[in-house]
Amino acid sequence: MRNIPVGLLLALCLATWAGAGTVALRDGTKLSGEVTLLDGKLRVAADGAPRELALAEVDWAKFADAKPAATRPTTQPWKSQDIGQVFREGFSTISGGRIGVVDAGRGFRSSEKKGYDSFHFVHQPLPADGQITARLLVMSENRLARAGLMIRQSLSPDSPFAMLVREGDREPAKLLVRRHARGDIESVGSGPRPVYGALWLKLSKQGNRVSAFESMDGKKWNVIGEQNLLVSDGEGCHIGLAGSTGAGTRLGEALFDRVGVALEAAAGESRVPRGVVLRSGTVLAGRVSMADDTKVSLETGDGKQMSLAVGDVSLLILRPLPRDAVSRLTGAKTGALLNNDDFVEGQFKGIENQKVKLASVLLGARTFDAAHDVLAVALHSQATADCEFEVELSDGSILRASGIRAEGGALRAQVPPIGGTSLSLDRVILLRRGSAGARQ
Repeated sequence: MRNIPVGLLLALCLATWAGAGTVALRDGTKLSGEVTLLDGKLRVAADGAPRELALAEVDWAKFADAKPAATRPTTQPWKSQDIGQVFREGFSTISGGRIGVVDAGRGFRSSEKKGYDSFHFVHQPLPADGQITARLLVMSENRLARAGLMIRQSLSPDSPFAMLVREGDREPAKLLVRRHARGDIESVGSGPRPVYGALWLKLSKQGNRVSAFESMDGKKWNVIGEQNLLVSDGEGCHIGLAGSTGAGTRLGEALFDRVGVALEAAAGESRVPRGVVLRSGTVLAGRVSMADDTKVSLETGDGKQMSLAVGDVSLLILRPLPRDAVSRLTGAKTGALLNNDDFVEGQFKGIENQKVKLASVLLGARTFDAAHDVLAVALHSQATADCEFEVELSDGSILRASGIRAEGGALRAQVPPIGGTSLSLDRVILLRRGSAGARQ
């Protein structure tokens, strides 16, 4: 995929936008109501009295329509049913915090001739983004048995889905997806090794991105895989526990405990998203697809490529990290932060084919699995300068702008070292005056 200029890549729709928000002025006044960006000014319809504001008057502005809701546990009741043609009717058991999925399903299949999916599903509606976490205690020992967590577009046997699945103790956990109705089932990620006994599983959806994780203790999570999947929000979407014995008419059971479903903002606490942190302090969300000693290629949420000079980059964030962890890394020496919290010092040589390469005077060349072993790579210390405004976007990016102005129906921000960037307000969560702007 060819690279395009960063400033052009970040340019978004310039149409006039209107939505709910709150604007705080530098004189202490707060205005809440519908906010419109039009003809170079913010127009706030507060208490039926519209007011037009120049950005020079604004201290901060929050845009409610773009802001993700806080994570909240769901209190929805579980529903239980067979999906597709099964050998025998299945059922679920719920007792003492444990959920059993009992079934005589045929399995998960890509062929219409074989009837597509056949399993038992214990589920809840997923009206927006969210996640499910559970510990899989035991499952049928039959070699065809499958059990795990699922996000599914509909209850049709040929529906698109993502499933974090275990196949007993003999195979690593896997992320399976069917991208569209009646499509083939693909394995798009797996754990590093088989795990014997109980295993924690987590499956999350944020926008079109589905992510799967495993953990031995429910605290430290390893990424199984991530995939873009067009599963629409709304009443038709479902999240839950799935099991298929694959043993004919004989019933089998998968037993889960510690089951929890949370809606919205599945990552939980405040985190820096996957992507890069520039030396200027700007955070750009995305996936680091390649890096060497001269440039970093970042794939954004819409699949486009952004090319950055490696000298402008402070951190490569390969997995979302708590903000305090990122703050500690910005002053660290060059090296890699691993899943076990160890920091390995070394000269960064690049990322290619999901491998992080370091060189150390003492230990020589070292290679780490980017998909399973590395959380972040520290390249340079930050040289954060004052900014006029910070702009937080809905994908987790934080742009530190040296200058900003309203231009038609968009904000035009100068973001070192990227340059001029146009942003429509439907992507902006928060506009906050920085230290340089406060002195003006």
